[in-house]
Amino acid sequence: MPDHTKCLDIRDSSDFEKEYVPNSINISIGRLPYVWGKENLTPEDSVIILTNNYFKGIKAIRILRKQGFYDLYLLVGTITQFIEWSQNQQRNSEQFCNEYDWSSTHICSE
Repeated sequence: MPDHTKCLDIRDSSDFEKEYVPNSINISIGRLPYVWGKENLTPEDSVIILTNNYFKGIKAIRILRKQGFYDLYLLVGTITQFIEWSQNQQRNSEQFCNEYDWSSTHICSE
């Protein structure tokens, strides 16, 4: 992934401690509106939002859009699936989402 791409895991810290994507940033959805700037996230970044709950993911998108983020990706599924895919980046994300039955959404706006 490019340097300006960040993985944001919005699950609770207890879930994050059990299983996480290396180099990902963990900010639970309740804290996101208040601490995103302190966690090395900038509106110029591409952000992959990792969650196991679609509705929390949509809420995170709304929060980040209000802060000026526009290159947002939402991946809904298990962290194990994402880790497996990230270890084999030769496959494209569409194949990954179909193979693992993830819901993937790219939100981009001019």
